[in-house]
Amino acid sequence: MRRIFSAVQKHCPPEKLFATRHLLFAAFFGSSGASPSQIFRRKFLTPFGFKLAVGEKAMSEARTKWLQRGILLEYFTIGWNAVEAFVAVGSGWLAGSIALIGFGLDSVIESVSGAILLWRLKRELVGVSKEQTEKAERTALLGVGITFWLLSGYVAYEAIGKLIAKEAPNASIVGIVLATVSLIVMPVLAWGKRFVASRIQSRALEADAMETIVCAYLSFTLLLGLTLNAWLGWWWADPVASLLMLPVIVREGWEAIKEAKEEAFSAD
Repeated sequence: MRRIFSAVQKHCPPEKLFATRHLLFAAFFGSSGASPSQIFRRKFLTPFGFKLAVGEKAMSEARTKWLQRGILLEYFTIGWNAVEAFVAVGSGWLAGSIALIGFGLDSVIESVSGAILLWRLKRELVGVSKEQTEKAERTALLGVGITFWLLSGYVAYEAIGKLIAKEAPNASIVGIVLATVSLIVMPVLAWGKRFVASRIQSRALEADAMETIVCAYLSFTLLLGLTLNAWLGWWWADPVASLLMLPVIVREGWEAIKEAKEEAFSAD
């Protein structure tokens, strides 16, 4: 086609050159009546742009779907932990079990973490700017890290106090049942959060999923402590079970806060 245009340009009179090239271009691409630039856009740029637009729209719709799923998971987190906190703190207070009360307070903190993530996911879903979304992500990550540390401080204070005073908690069947059910629910919930976090690339949601995994670990240690106390009379198993939670809780809180600060520094 380039050779044809060159030949036309060489032999065609200047006053007829544009019209002749226009007709040749239309003949090759089947779009007479339109200018060469319009034909070029229609044949090449428009389909390519359309594919890009369709791809971006599909990606946006998929992200919206995962955001909505994440929001549902956080609603469930808040609701479940509210019930769990009420039952755990109540039964722990009646039985004098620091591990059970600590587990209930962990549920409160887990609800706070869920509320923070709910806010972060909703911010993006309503269509705030990328900068605002990133800021919400950092704020949520920092908030989750702080909740880890709040939990570790309470558990350490109460567990050490119980060991020093040698206070033996009463057996709590309600606590044992609660810990068993939580040990089943929490890993499934954590898996769902991590799956969504990987799809939307949210470190804050991933940290919240890790806090849910910690909650599952707390359920195991709580179940172990309550069972040993009820069956064998090992009063110290309850506060020791609480202390076994601390290394994981402190480490996760430190990593979340550290990463939030690093992301804030890189953003500035």
